[in-house]
Amino acid sequence: MGDDKKQCIYCDSEGPFTEEHVFPAGMGGDDRGYLLIDTVCGQCNYIFSKFETSLMRRSVIALARILLQPHGRRRGEPPEIETLETQVIDSNGLSVESGHNGSKIEILAQLILIDDRIETTATDEESLQDFLKSLSKLLIDEKLLVIQALTKNKPKLFEVSTYKLSGRDYEFQTKEVVAAPPKKGIWISYTGHLNKQNKPAPTRIFLRSKGGIVLKTHDSSAVGKILGSVKRTLPSILSGSKNTTTSEIQNPLVAMTSESWSGDCDKAIAKIGFNLLVHSIGKKSATDVAFKKIKSLILDNTAQLPFSLLPDSAEGKIKKDLFANIPKNNHCLLLLPLNISQSEVRILFVAVLYGSIGVWSTLAESAHPNLLLNPVYFLVNYLDNQITTLSIMEYTKSYHPIRMEEMRQAFNTQNHFGGMPFNPYDI
Repeated sequence: MGDDKKQCIYCDSEGPFTEEHVFPAGMGGDDRGYLLIDTVCGQCNYIFSKFETSLMRRSVIALARILLQPHGRRRGEPPEIETLETQVIDSNGLSVESGHNGSKIEILAQLILIDDRIETTATDEESLQDFLKSLSKLLIDEKLLVIQALTKNKPKLFEVSTYKLSGRDYEFQTKEVVAAPPKKGIWISYTGHLNKQNKPAPTRIFLRSKGGIVLKTHDSSAVGKILGSVKRTLPSILSGSKNTTTSEIQNPLVAMTSESWSGDCDKAIAKIGFNLLVHSIGKKSATDVAFKKIKSLILDNTAQLPFSLLPDSAEGKIKKDLFANIPKNNHCLLLLPLNISQSEVRILFVAVLYGSIGVWSTLAESAHPNLLLNPVYFLVNYLDNQITTLSIMEYTKSYHPIRMEEMRQAFNTQNHFGGMPFNPYDI
């Protein structure tokens, strides 16, 4: 970028620095010409990775990503999605805990407690055997720890309850709130889901995709009884599972519960926009006081940025007026200066991700016009990890021919084109 002073553009520290992708690599970012070098410190980059993870794995972006993008940053590895829960509903209306391998839904190894029986299910016999053996090791001791996450965001807190085997069942002993969960224990999740008969969904114990055994039940008072029942019947389940046959659920109905958007997603969108601006105008210009507010909002853990998802009422018009025919397999990003007065512009970042999800962020409320003279488009091919920068004339000529004709007529009528005599929002 031609600026010699090594100073983090976000926190003003003098490093150490790490490479920062102008656009997230996991969503198609370009490792070649679209990196910020000696520009973002390692500490800020660490913070940003949390924002990007929320955007790519725990938002509406995540679903589009696993459906449309065959790989993440590493080729051969499908994108990941992190849902609060994913279930496959079988033909009998029974919900089965499931996980994700890219866009592929995989049945998790589990026990389902239905009335007076316990059913087993898994993708294959091997995964079921591994799950049952892991569960047996947890239940071999008389004391058992049951862990519940009390908070989602930092500082994280966990409630750890101790149960002790007494006769046929486990009895509750003590509980405490801790900042870090124990390594050995059963996680608990409470559910209010109802089945087709409007009865509580059956209790189940399952192995999460990334490890950790979970007990999911609607009845918090029955935890000790449930665990005691499983402990007593587990030896026969384990021996009988060797003869279990696995079958694929045909045309499964998948139910996913996840966060649609969070404050971290808003920060990720603002950060992407500002990174693009820095790449376009240079590190020195990006230190202008006009950008102080957006940088502080991105870094402040307590600050809330304006909601970044475009509402349906505005999304269609903006996509039609500003982006028109976005090429297939591309995100389209736009840095847009809007005249406030002769001496001030508002700088916006507007984008359409995966062809359908509109986002935006205000990068500067009142900046000098010389900081960003004209709109700049970026096409991000998320299949090839390639970014292309286009001027407004180049983009309009290729992908917005109707607008190009309007611009040509405006040029002929006014006999000038300097200063951009049109506002895309005025169409």
